[in-house]
Amino acid sequence: MPNSIVINEHGGPEVMKWVEIALQNPGRGEVLLNQTKVGLNFIDIYQRSGVYPLDLPSSIGMEGVGVVESIGENVENVKVGDRVGYVMGTPGPIPKVVYTLLTG
Repeated sequence: MPNSIVINEHGGPEVMKWVEIALQNPGRGEVLLNQTKVGLNFIDIYQRSGVYPLDLPSSIGMEGVGVVESIGENVENVKVGDRVGYVMGTPGPIPKVVYTLLTG
């Protein structure tokens, strides 16, 4: 089962919990990634601490890379097995754009 870094309250690093999450099959225009690397950066610290408050509970982390596991309807730019990356404008588990990574 996949995991996510979740906060249920604002505070220090101790409020970050590594929890199992249930995922649905990707919907129209969505892809499911097996994330191989994720970024945790300064904006995540602000969100975790409450400087930039989030609706709780919330997943944190706004960028990552991985391999496409499955795709929903109307996904044309990536296929299962592609290595991709994403950067989001808002925290949570659903990026709006996925970028194919170049090899080499």
